Amino acid sequence: MNFEKILSYEILGISVLDLSISIGIFILAMILSNFISKSIVTTLKKLASKTKTKLDDELISILESPLRVSIILLGFYISKQWLKLDKIDTLLNNIIKSLATFIIFWILYKIVDN
Repeated sequence: MNFEKILSYEILGISVLDLSISIGIFILAMILSNFISKSIVTTLKKLASKTKTKLDDELISILESPLRVSIILLGFYISKQWLKLDKIDTLLNNIIKSLATFIIFWILYKIVDN
């Protein structure tokens, strides 16, 4: 069996190639989320620790987890767009909007809680 033939197979009307690309996008978003969390946020924490105020330290701490989840949610959205799932597109959009709203209120809660 040749590789092109395998990629042209369809599962529930979605080609294996499109499904693979979509899964790859989502995995890439998870890796990017982890990278940002470990490297960029760590660097920002080091820079913020050198300032006189603690506001920037707290802000970075508040935004770290929601930022990570936001990147994963963005990856899910891009993956969904790639697949062009017309029949459940509205449902997935509503789920994504709900999760985005949850992230916003999560940030607000963390701000008020600190």
